Amino acid sequence: MSKGKLAGIIIACTIAIVVAIVITRPPPTPTPTYTLSVSVSPSGAGSVSPSGGVYDASVQVTLTASPASGYTFDYWSGSASGTIPTVTVTMDSDKSLTANFETAPPDAISCNEAKNHIGERTTVYGPVVDTHYASGSSGEPTFLNMCYPYPNPNRFTVVIWGENRGKFPQPPEDYYDGKTIYVSGLIVPYDGAAEIEVTSPDQINE
Repeated sequence: MSKGKLAGIIIACTIAIVVAIVITRPPPTPTPTYTLSVSVSPSGAGSVSPSGGVYDASVQVTLTASPASGYTFDYWSGSASGTIPTVTVTMDSDKSLTANFETAPPDAISCNEAKNHIGERTTVYGPVVDTHYASGSSGEPTFLNMCYPYPNPNRFTVVIWGENRGKFPQPPEDYYDGKTIYVSGLIVPYDGAAEIEVTSPDQINE
């Protein structure tokens, strides 16, 4: 057999093997997808962005709840929990979340709006999302951050100085943590955020 014929046979066999491998190779596994379902309770009390959809596995989706006029955000339920209006979920399965709102008290403002009312004496309502008792700091202040945690500049802070702390039957940082409260007083600016200084438990209602 001539060298040319042998080379041709070798090339033909090589091509046949490559074609066979390509034909028999299994198709790539598609990326799984999961459905995110979002609802609002009660109906019409607010909205959530994004409002749901289908996402690839492992994608992280950040949702933000916004209350309608006359309501305030209360908490998440279902596949997420917490009292902060913004929450992030990882799409490792189908998810179903509900943003729960409650009726806002008349003549009061949401902690989301407090920065727009500096200098006013009014009532501010919203969820306490984090707390801190600075026992080692001058004045021993207790901080109750509403709507957003420290150091988010959109937070609203309730400040209770150490000299007034003993007026509360329980440690404020423990008792009010995670609750929706209504705080009355003068709104003042501090460190880029808004706050009310509380001197008596009578200024805070649940």
